[in-house]
Amino acid sequence: MSEFALDGFAGEIGVRYGNAIIRGTYSTARDAGNRDSFPESFQIARGNDRFGVLEDDREEAYGLNAEVFIPNMKLGLFGRYGRYENRDLGEGADTYVIGASLLDLFTPDDRLGLAYGRGLSNDEKRQGKQLDVLELYYDFQFLPNLRLGFSVQGRDDFNETVLGVRVKSDFDVTPRGRFAR
Repeated sequence: MSEFALDGFAGEIGVRYGNAIIRGTYSTARDAGNRDSFPESFQIARGNDRFGVLEDDREEAYGLNAEVFIPNMKLGLFGRYGRYENRDLGEGADTYVIGASLLDLFTPDDRLGLAYGRGLSNDEKRQGKQLDVLELYYDFQFLPNLRLGFSVQGRDDFNETVLGVRVKSDFDVTPRGRFAR
């Protein structure tokens, strides 16, 4: 019979100042067989013909997110940085994204944006392509509870192009009436 253990934690703290938001996140847990580490980690020798991430490895992740909206330009700017550490493997990796969005360009509440990012990767151990992505996206309110979006991405040293369609739906499940003020 296995024992119950509280062996993970995740937290976030954020500060809003005017039109700017800064958030920091931290999480720690065991891999638990997910094997969702950075790609280069699976080639690291651990001895006894074992490589990469093991189920019991302690993982930690840190993140920083900053966003600012400039109302008179209807422009949003954002930047995100993340750091992953496998404490047992003794290796880590970084990821980041920067971008901008223009709002209310063609219709009310639409967005046109451009973002550049690097996937989670260890620069010292990587062989081959950079894990870069450049994305151009556009989305708009299609119906009252439905947004429709389109994107084009250049990936893998910009040798691969991916077209995307996004559908986002919002539903308010809270009761109205006697509880509303």
